[in-house]
Amino acid sequence: MRNLIILNERIDALPKGSYAAFTIDSVEERFFALNTQGRVVCVVDGEVVWEVFLNYSIKDDWHWCQYNQELEAVVCASQSGCLAVISVNDKSIELIGHFDAGICGVAWNTTEDQVAIVTGDGNFLTMSTNWDVLHECPLNVPSLAGSTVEMAWRADGKFLVMNGLFEAKQNQILVWEFNNATWYLHAKGRYEDSRPLTDLQQSVTWCPNHTLITSSQIFKKQLHVVFFERNGLRHGEFVVNATAVSHVQWNSLSDVLAVACRRESGDVTIQLWTRNNYHWYLKQERLLSAPIASMQWDPESPYKLHVFTCSGEYHNYTITTKVHTSANATVAVIDGCNLKLTHFSQAMIPPPMCAATHTLSSPINVITFVNEAIILVTANGSWYLLDTNSPKPILWKGVPMAMKMQAVAYTGKVLRGIPEGKNSTFIEMDFDLNKATITTMKDQSSPYTVEALSLDGNGLQFGNGELINHDEVHPLYSEWIQLEDLLIGKSNSKLYINTHLLHSSVASFHVSHGYLLLTTLGSQSELRMHKLMDLVMEDYEKVHTQPVERGAKLVTTVESGSEVILQMPRGNIEIVSPRPLLLTLVQHHVQAIKYGPALELCRKHRIDMNILVDINPTAFLENLGRLIEDIPERLRSDRLSLFMTNLHPINVCETKYTIDYVSAPENFDKVDEVCKAFRNLLMALDPIKYLLPLLTCEAKFGLIESALQRLNQPALINQGLVEKGLQHLIFLVDVEVLYDYALGLYDMKLTRLVAGHTERDPKEYLPKLAAFEDLATSHSPSYMKYTIDLELTRYAKALQHLANDTKYNEQSLALIKEHHLYDEGLKFFSKTSPLHNEIIVAYGHHLLATGDSSLAGYTFLSAKPQALSPAVDAFRKALNWKMAMNIASLIPSYDVVSLGYELAEELLNAMGTQRNPKAAAELYVKYCQDIDEGVATLIQAREWEDALQRALLHKRKDLIQTEVEPLVIQAGEDMLEDIAQRQKTYSKHWKRLTNLREQIRLFRLHGIDGKADDRNTLDDGASSAASAFSQSSMSSIGSHNSNRDIKFASLTAFETNSHHHNATASPFYAAMSATVDAPTAKKKMPRRFRRSKIQEGSAEEDAYVEKCLREQMPSREFLADLKKLLAMLAYFNKVRQIQSIQVKLDAFMDHIAAHLPPAPVHV
Repeated sequence: MRNLIILNERIDALPKGSYAAFTIDSVEERFFALNTQGRVVCVVDGEVVWEVFLNYSIKDDWHWCQYNQELEAVVCASQSGCLAVISVNDKSIELIGHFDAGICGVAWNTTEDQVAIVTGDGNFLTMSTNWDVLHECPLNVPSLAGSTVEMAWRADGKFLVMNGLFEAKQNQILVWEFNNATWYLHAKGRYEDSRPLTDLQQSVTWCPNHTLITSSQIFKKQLHVVFFERNGLRHGEFVVNATAVSHVQWNSLSDVLAVACRRESGDVTIQLWTRNNYHWYLKQERLLSAPIASMQWDPESPYKLHVFTCSGEYHNYTITTKVHTSANATVAVIDGCNLKLTHFSQAMIPPPMCAATHTLSSPINVITFVNEAIILVTANGSWYLLDTNSPKPILWKGVPMAMKMQAVAYTGKVLRGIPEGKNSTFIEMDFDLNKATITTMKDQSSPYTVEALSLDGNGLQFGNGELINHDEVHPLYSEWIQLEDLLIGKSNSKLYINTHLLHSSVASFHVSHGYLLLTTLGSQSELRMHKLMDLVMEDYEKVHTQPVERGAKLVTTVESGSEVILQMPRGNIEIVSPRPLLLTLVQHHVQAIKYGPALELCRKHRIDMNILVDINPTAFLENLGRLIEDIPERLRSDRLSLFMTNLHPINVCETKYTIDYVSAPENFDKVDEVCKAFRNLLMALDPIKYLLPLLTCEAKFGLIESALQRLNQPALINQGLVEKGLQHLIFLVDVEVLYDYALGLYDMKLTRLVAGHTERDPKEYLPKLAAFEDLATSHSPSYMKYTIDLELTRYAKALQHLANDTKYNEQSLALIKEHHLYDEGLKFFSKTSPLHNEIIVAYGHHLLATGDSSLAGYTFLSAKPQALSPAVDAFRKALNWKMAMNIASLIPSYDVVSLGYELAEELLNAMGTQRNPKAAAELYVKYCQDIDEGVATLIQAREWEDALQRALLHKRKDLIQTEVEPLVIQAGEDMLEDIAQRQKTYSKHWKRLTNLREQIRLFRLHGIDGKADDRNTLDDGASSAASAFSQSSMSSIGSHNSNRDIKFASLTAFETNSHHHNATASPFYAAMSATVDAPTAKKKMPRRFRRSKIQEGSAEEDAYVEKCLREQMPSREFLADLKKLLAMLAYFNKVRQIQSIQVKLDAFMDHIAAHLPPAPVHV
């Protein structure tokens, strides 16, 4: 759906003469022209810089010339048989040879290393650039003298096609194949039924993508451009409005075909054709003043066409593709004299079909949109305005406007354009759209050619690269866009943002909805999106990507929607809706309080509908009625139910979608607030009409019982809506859950209705429901409800129903105990009830069984009368000895002394922090009157001061002499030994840890750290290690190179001899392998013992030794215990012993200060 437009046309006039051919040197940007008299001119920037004359031909029949890059020369040939070479460096001329029979055709291959020549006597030969004949064979045809044979190589050089008078003076297509250094006739041109071709014209070319051979033919009294396959079969055509085709040429991308035509009137035209979906489009037509001598596409720029006329006029056309689209997504496609319109905002119609076709008398070259109207300029210069009706001429001074244009644009106030062939002129016209009349016209000249204008019209670029700004300049044909200070430009396939290269391989781009959209080239093509405001802030990160077909290009976007139209390389269209555009559109709808369209957009494209609330929760609740009004009435119930079904508490604007939103009020429960607001609004409007949304709302709100009760309304029953509402509710809530809720309402009729939709067997549920109904009459309605609640495991409600009748007290207590309904029982049975106290005691036993002994004890005490004996047991189990002894003293028959001994024993045998020797000693002394046991308990716990205090308080000096003092002295002796042992163990572990970490340091220093993939590879670090360890030794080193797996042991003597190892062996590794003994089999130790032992040399040894080392250092607890011991030694006047301990401890501390743990080795 892209049109071809001409960005620039350059015209140069050469000295007068009858020119036959020209050739291009694209590297030096120059061309060479040859006239029939043998005059060769070199032209640079429109100026002839040098010229030479070829005087080797008797006749004025020079016909071919070709610039050869390798030879740096122009090779010329005449029909009379001369072949000459002109050096472009020194302008020297060399005559290569002369063909006596003349030359009928000359063609160079694409690499310019071979030339094919057909001679007048019917010989076909190929030559190299050294002018050696590579192949020669006869064509087996009569003499070709006086005729011309057109030839074209396939791009890979393996095939050559000829078009000449080979059969009965009829043009024929011959396809030659190069195989085994020889050319063979591969095929002849023919119809599908193998009939020979007739009325074939002279031109021929081969498509660069190797697919088709192109020529022209008169067929059914019409001139056609025809195509052939490599096997010669005719394959498609299109009609050309002309009498003859002199030249056909494909561009290097094989997507534009240039056709040089001559009409019956004598007019010479250049037509540019493209193909999509097997349809050929005429996109441009240019009239020339003289016949065409030569036409070719630029080999470097695929969209630059060079045309040279026989009169010496050189035309250089720079073209590009352009989608002509309006703001309402109407796309205009040029197809010769037809203008095809497709309104994508209304329907997606694939090309070549369209919504409307308008036909003019001449091919259309230029179009521009004026709002939704279109201005057309044809190839003969006629101007038309196309609005809702047929095209009508645009008037200038009362007569139809006639001016050939290269480009035209409408700014909203004036028309601006560039005349055809006058790139330095810029025309501005005041245009009356209603009258289709140009009122004024003025020219603006520039010393430079106009190269490009921005799409928004504000940017104008000249041929010298200068950029200027014009107010109200409307978009023309260069893909440039200006947004504030943001300039987006595409040159070839590179897309620039101001001066920043955004992407180097872009197929197309488009700006819409505040985004820059682009499609990339390559094997993995993508549609990418960038926010324009991000680009303004120089943030070039893309916000969205999605894969598209390779070569896909953007056509347009629908402004009122989210559709992005892409055209695939073969011509068909695809419509995608990128998520950012969808979200932007939803946001715009929500901000405009258009909740209905926003909801429909979310439903269609599977966007989380919570976005309608999350963008602005307060505004949504305030305008809830607008949502209901915006939805068509026939869809209202369905859409509201769908919306409420999708409600959830998560803010999707924070977690799922990155769009701006207004924060919700504090403590805002979205589901609760929205459902409540909807329920209130729908109830006020019409609860019968909005039954399904109300059921949805109540189901979402968790009001299942309310929803079921709603179905029992008489109005619904009368209108037959109960079944519909129940089915809707079953869709929202599991039917088994609904059955339980219906049964829980004690409504058997409703329960039977719901049960009919379950998979339950009627033979089972109908008798059960009937039995429930019988209980209401045989016992009481409360008992029926109790039975139903038991069925539904609603034990609290069941207890409530039983509590209404005192005759069910035993069942009530059993139910409380079985299902632990103690809180509910105390609530339902008041303090005056005889069951109240039983519930409290039962609760206490329950707490005791569950391990909450302390709370159980207090629960027993809260009973009236108090349950003292169970309370003692509870506090005893909780080790709350004071409460246990206090309560036991209130029980006359309780043996308090025995309880004291038992509690003391339990306190001493308790684990962890619950062990309390002091409390046990207090029990022995105060309650059991056992001073000896109390003092012994304190001494065993090393509570020296408390033991001394108890003995003195009870005047037991004998205990001081026999128990306290001897054990304190013994503890002092033990402390001396302990400090000495700590110092010895500390020294041992310090030495081992120091040795380990030194070995680790050396291993890492020499690169043995397990990081190399190849253990046999020797690097410089390993060689250095061999040198460093040449006089060292080690007994065993682990087989792993990782520093965590290195096995260390004591060093033993070994010597290395470096001259015994070759260049790839390490003496260090050799020493290791020589000293490591083979492992011996050991009995596997049980897993529970493996972690408690650390094998010497293992990877865990370092951490284990450090741990053991630090354990020997005096801790706070150790020093606190020592302080107590020294205080007691001072009490007993053991000064010498105190001094010994202090000296030993000081020495140990000095040793630690001098031998601090070595620091870990870091990588």
